[in-house]
Amino acid sequence: MPGFLLAGHQRGLAKVVAEAVETARASGRLRGWETRLVHSRLQNQSILEASQVEAVLEQAQDLDGAHVFGVSVDRERGNVERQIKPYFRFRWINPNAVAVTGQRDFEPLIAELERAILEDEVWIASVKPKSTSSPLALPGGLFKAKGDLASLWMRCEAYGDVGAIRATGALVDKFTVAYRKAIDTKKNEKTPWLDHDDWVWKDDGEEHGAAPFPKNWKYSWAVPEKFHFDVMPKNPRAKTHFVDIHGTSHKLPKDSKNMNVTVHGEVRGYKSS
Repeated sequence: MPGFLLAGHQRGLAKVVAEAVETARASGRLRGWETRLVHSRLQNQSILEASQVEAVLEQAQDLDGAHVFGVSVDRERGNVERQIKPYFRFRWINPNAVAVTGQRDFEPLIAELERAILEDEVWIASVKPKSTSSPLALPGGLFKAKGDLASLWMRCEAYGDVGAIRATGALVDKFTVAYRKAIDTKKNEKTPWLDHDDWVWKDDGEEHGAAPFPKNWKYSWAVPEKFHFDVMPKNPRAKTHFVDIHGTSHKLPKDSKNMNVTVHGEVRGYKSS
């Protein structure tokens, strides 16, 4: 069963927010989703602080990849969002819907949660990666796609429009057709990904190495332990270096011309040069 964390609501409203969530659960409007509440450290302000992110990520993992519904009026909330959304499905909840619970008006918050759940059920069914074969397992900042397909990862993270979420699901299928390319038809191997910069991304190589938390999660999907992509140039003579998600250039090994790249675009097991 899916779950969500409601994180960042002001501490002074923790009890009434919990009561509102329980009211929604009892009425069936949470559709069976598991819930966990993480209030702000501040008594009178709904602010999800950067110092709380690590605990939020750990609780999302404990709830089997829970979605995170953040509440914050802080100007730095973009920083918090950037630290969560690569790993767990994330959205902001209207802080005004939380504030009025203090007047025992629960409906705005319940409606916000219900709307988020209904949207995210569509997202889970049509967009969320479920295996290493999903194009969303690829690191969007590195895999070179063209046209509307290049926006796949940005669209995956979007919320607020069920129609757009369904369109993203269709884009996942379109991306697979466009970028799964047979490189050597004489070899009996799984068809790899081939990007527009002629890098081959194989997702069926030998598994080794383990990603530290939270990098073993992507979009609320638990990445299989030790999984990575074997990335190599289609023409071994055409390229000598691979640049990772941090902008670090890595010299390709002379023997294999193969780099081990994680789902978040980091190179595993090689020193930069």
